Amino acid sequence: MPKSHATKLALKLVLLATLGFVAPSWFTTAFAQPDSVAIFAQKTESILITEQKLGQLALQKGTSLAVKNYGAMIAKQDGAMERSLKGAAQTVQLVLPTTSDAEEQRFYNHLSQLTGAAFDRAYATNMVQVQQSQVADFRTIAGLGPFAAINMAPIKNFAVDNLAVIEAQLQQARQMAETVGANEAGANSVAPVN
Repeated sequence: MPKSHATKLALKLVLLATLGFVAPSWFTTAFAQPDSVAIFAQKTESILITEQKLGQLALQKGTSLAVKNYGAMIAKQDGAMERSLKGAAQTVQLVLPTTSDAEEQRFYNHLSQLTGAAFDRAYATNMVQVQQSQVADFRTIAGLGPFAAINMAPIKNFAVDNLAVIEAQLQQARQMAETVGANEAGANSVAPVN
């Protein structure tokens, strides 16, 4: 069976790497390992679970209409993204978490103790920080080359399909943070969920 030009190039670069030569940066983008895509999917699932819980909490405890509206929007959109991610993960037989990770749960517990404007500011600050992190992660996975983690293509497609949603969520989080006077840099706040 003849090998494609890309396969031959990849094999040559792998051989050169074993001899101590460093592969060009485009190689690592074009031929990313499936593990990095799987880690992205697992981290994203945990964040989506947490954000939905935080969105419900914002609906209950938020005092600002901006916080309540953002909470409702994030719960709805993240629920849809979670269903999509679960479908992609099932296609590639990837097991996703079913709960928030420990750090995210600690933040949820902390936030649930806050009230009034303190809750609004902490929620808004956290959501800006999380969305910034997610935008970076989604862009990385969406930008992988055509040969990257081929067996994880459904996860990459999920990132491509939802990147605009995550970017819009970041813009809306920034607007919410401005409305409630939150410090987007996170000073005087709890560690973000990301």
